[in-house]
Amino acid sequence: AVNCGDEGLVDLLLEKGASLRDDPDILFTAMDRGRYGIFRALAGRGADVNGRNRDGEPILVHALRSAANYPEQRETHLRYAAVLLDNGADVNLPGKDRDTALILALRCGSEDIISRVRKKTRELKAKGLHDRTALMMAAKHGYLSLVRDLVEEGADVNGRDSFGWAPVMFSATAEITAYLESKGGTTGTVNAV
Repeated sequence: AVNCGDEGLVDLLLEKGASLRDDPDILFTAMDRGRYGIFRALAGRGADVNGRNRDGEPILVHALRSAANYPEQRETHLRYAAVLLDNGADVNLPGKDRDTALILALRCGSEDIISRVRKKTRELKAKGLHDRTALMMAAKHGYLSLVRDLVEEGADVNGRDSFGWAPVMFSATAEITAYLESKGGTTGTVNAV
């Protein structure tokens, strides 16, 4: 019923007691097939909003990664992410490459999703792909207020990614650069050999 996009049949099956636990990929299927109404209904009726796909990627991370990587589908995938957040998805589950929901939300640029994910994020110093942190992504995408919040909460202003870049080197604006430097952030040397 999900594959066919038949919302009425999905509702009928759920009313008759169909188990959502029988198909752990059901939300992935609905999202990947563009079945937003069905996706919303399934999430609201107890489908696993923290489920992982065969690659081990949590569905929230998958939705945010898709929004970040496919600009033409950004708004669609952000809608799916919002449904997952509305239904209690855990923002602290990392993706297959260690990217967190916060790092990916920053790449997407949705202030609403960033705010919602940020409020529930426990590990602000987590490192994602290429050892990038939320502070680096906030600096890169121009979120000065979030940069300030992250630094005040202990983010490392001189932490390095796997290429040797520090947060100040990601700065999108002179104001972010000045702020990070005022907190001791430096550029240092990049991969000196």
